[in-house]
Amino acid sequence: MKQFAKTIPLFSLVFVLFFATCMLVGCNKDNQSTTTYTVTFMRASYIIDTGDDISYNYLTNKQISVEENSVIGSISINTKYGTGKLYQFAGWFTEEECINQWDLYRDEVRSNLTLYPKYVRIQ
Repeated sequence: MKQFAKTIPLFSLVFVLFFATCMLVGCNKDNQSTTTYTVTFMRASYIIDTGDDISYNYLTNKQISVEENSVIGSISINTKYGTGKLYQFAGWFTEEECINQWDLYRDEVRSNLTLYPKYVRIQ
């Protein structure tokens, strides 16, 4: 009986501490886990220049993790193509056809994302 009497207060103390910890952690929004997404930067392995149009063969260049609703900001990626000066980097786009440009400093990441480089011919 003495063993049981000692166990009840100890159990009560452990339960109260556990419950209090759960309440504090559950009510503190700063402790919520943040969602992160993968942003994949593609690179042009070679450019097909037909004179009227430029198309690319893409390979994965770099992947980073970005918190939900955050911007990518500054990133260190070599955007030069080859050794010549025939093409200049013109920005990152959300599709291979380079239609919708992505602003690294303004556009917020809300899902996994793949960005494609666009190059323009230097005249």
